[in-house]
Amino acid sequence: MSNKWCAKCTVCSIVIKDTIKTTSNFVKHLQTKHPKQHDEWKQLKTKENPVSQQRSITDIFGEPKRRKTYPSSHSRQKELSVGIVKHLIVEMGLPLSLVERNSFKIFMKLVDNKYKCISRRHIT
Repeated sequence: MSNKWCAKCTVCSIVIKDTIKTTSNFVKHLQTKHPKQHDEWKQLKTKENPVSQQRSITDIFGEPKRRKTYPSSHSRQKELSVGIVKHLIVEMGLPLSLVERNSFKIFMKLVDNKYKCISRRHIT
């Protein structure tokens, strides 16, 4: 399970990513890109108002959206899996164990971070 989350800024609609349970990237975005909204948020935060009256980071950015992997039936998941088998394993003669190597999994996250690597047992 990923420990990352992202949210869309309600001011400029840019997607900001951060680690779950932290808000530093969101605060930094407000501070640098939207100083007026950051000042408002900071003032509300420092006042002794009830929590329900304060604007929180999630009020400004919306609810977090966790990054998910493709379901096995998704066309992109199938396309990448077939491509790996056809081009890397069959045509290039690479071993089935390639798909279970950590460096390959890291590479595939760079290719498409929603892709869930198949196991060699799935291929056979």
